[in-house]
Amino acid sequence: MVRIRLAKIEDCKNCSELSRIEELRPAGSDFISEEYFRGFVDEDEMFFVAEKEREIVGYILGEPMKGNLAHLGLLTVNSNLRGRGIGKKLVEAFREKCDEKKLSYLLLYAPKFNENTLEFYRRCGFK
Repeated sequence: MVRIRLAKIEDCKNCSELSRIEELRPAGSDFISEEYFRGFVDEDEMFFVAEKEREIVGYILGEPMKGNLAHLGLLTVNSNLRGRGIGKKLVEAFREKCDEKKLSYLLLYAPKFNENTLEFYRRCGFK
């Protein structure tokens, strides 16, 4: 069973390791660092992890922005566990937090070259 919960500082190393995929590699640099993730464990509470048998198998993070907007920055699920609804559960947790914060609009960027990712976001209701 997969549990979705707010991320903790001790989850950041695992999230960094999950991010070692080309889709999430920042342009012109190495992969996303553990320190980057630590910056999102804050009072915004918009960083969630998916935990299965005490292992972090996915995460979603974002932040509130001006104008009633939330930015969904990063989302990934362990490649061996994709297609099992974990990503959808993460998006639902993120959306619930947006509703709680009265953030009506979600902004995200997705890689144009990855049709699977684009289709996932479409199935989650994004345009």
